[in-house]
Amino acid sequence: MQTSEVEENTIKLTAAANETSPQRQKLQQPEVTQELAAILAEVKPRTNRNWDKGIGTPQGYPGRQSRAVFVAFATTRKNNRRLKEEARAMNRAISISDVDRFSEEDKEDEEEKW
Repeated sequence: MQTSEVEENTIKLTAAANETSPQRQKLQQPEVTQELAAILAEVKPRTNRNWDKGIGTPQGYPGRQSRAVFVAFATTRKNNRRLKEEARAMNRAISISDVDRFSEEDKEDEEEKW
């Protein structure tokens, strides 16, 4: 190769590297916007902004760089919340059935007295 060809190829490669193709632009932008992150995690946008600043950040918060990782985080968060709610509901149901059982035993005891 001659010097001019090398310079020409270098210029072409530099231009290609600096090109702002849609794929390159997508890589340069955050994958998940704050608004979308807030919707996916079912929190207010302000909460998500605070998480990004490190304020009140939940355990396992991955940031917003990768859409797939953030969606996995949000899904896990939702599932954990649902499990917690179901456990609370079961505890309430058990407590209510215990109250019913004890009240029935009290009625039987009172009937035996008379």
